[in-house]
Amino acid sequence: MESNLDNDSNSGQYQTSASAYSKNISGNDYHYTEPALWQRVKKLIVPIGAVLLLLLKFAAKLKFLIVPVIKFFPLLLKTGGTMLLSIWFYAMNWGWKFAVGFVLLILIHECGHLLAAKRVGLKVGAPVFIPFMGAFIALKDAPKNAWIEAQVAIGGPLLGGIGALACLVI
Repeated sequence: MESNLDNDSNSGQYQTSASAYSKNISGNDYHYTEPALWQRVKKLIVPIGAVLLLLLKFAAKLKFLIVPVIKFFPLLLKTGGTMLLSIWFYAMNWGWKFAVGFVLLILIHECGHLLAAKRVGLKVGAPVFIPFMGAFIALKDAPKNAWIEAQVAIGGPLLGGIGALACLVI
């Protein structure tokens, strides 16, 4: 931009001529246009990408913490983790004492099924707890007949009843 500055000899100050700023801004030279679709998409994606990049950079620095957590996750799906999860859910409604006692009684019941299945020679998995539903053991072998299945089925209530009697005595 060219400015015509004249030195005013009387005052020692510079003055700007009007011709330097004579462009008309009320005409069609200056009009607003809507941004294109790609520009709007970029405007949305770039901040999200920046946040994800920062999170990835932060996670890379904490990989020594994240890797053990990921390796620990499958343990949460097994007996101990699902027991703790069930205790937590029951404790939210009825307090921790009730929750621990109730989940232990379910464990004793499931161990009854487990012991009965092992006694008749079936391969079984560890108990898995489902909050507000109970628990189950997975039979890896199918019972050969109804008598074996009945023995496995009655094992849970028998040992669970003994556990309940123990609670009654306490």
